[in-house]
Amino acid sequence: MKTIIIWLDNDFRLEDHPALSYARDKTKSIVPLYILPEKGAWSPGQASLAWLQKSLQAFDQSLQEKGLRLILREGPVIETLQKIIEETGADEIVWNRHYTPEEKVVKKNI
Repeated sequence: MKTIIIWLDNDFRLEDHPALSYARDKTKSIVPLYILPEKGAWSPGQASLAWLQKSLQAFDQSLQEKGLRLILREGPVIETLQKIIEETGADEIVWNRHYTPEEKVVKKNI
């Protein structure tokens, strides 16, 4: 069975989510993944981190109701994605088109 990683940014919705809809149409083996932001030029402040934590918890709860579980990781994006691919045997990574300045740099290199 094909395994698809959904690499999430700050788009925590189940309905009208293009990457999730695509994955659901292709397979039952879906790996929702959120990579926590590294410290750097675009690091979020404390208020943003508090919002993020609550949003991730609520989103994970919604995913669990659908039989999925959110994976949280921290670290350099490319290396983290490679590790998740190895761990899950994923065949594909999908994400929604929504880019922060930092994401533009990273996703340009994928």
